[in-house]
Amino acid sequence: MVETNQDGGFNEEDLPSNERTLLNSIRDKKKQLIDEIQELRREIEEVTSELEAMDIEDENKPDPKAKQISIGKKKFNMDPKKVYTACILTFSEIGLMGSLKGLT
Repeated sequence: MVETNQDGGFNEEDLPSNERTLLNSIRDKKKQLIDEIQELRREIEEVTSELEAMDIEDENKPDPKAKQISIGKKKFNMDPKKVYTACILTFSEIGLMGSLKGLT
């Protein structure tokens, strides 16, 4: 039987050699697993920072549809009569003029 010391641990010298060998292999495996976990944490941090950088880049890119709407608003505010004329021509080309007659 292995005796425990005051702090609740035991003296390795009291273990049979096969159990000491097993204990050392368990400690080696534990150290290896801790090293692998730390490496995985570093990789996760790296990937997370790369993803955050990609999100920031996407937010900084101008949205082509928003840009087109902005240009349209600007042109409309510059000359609304031209825009109305262009809309009427476009609606007549695609056959929507009948639905607009009730709006005027």
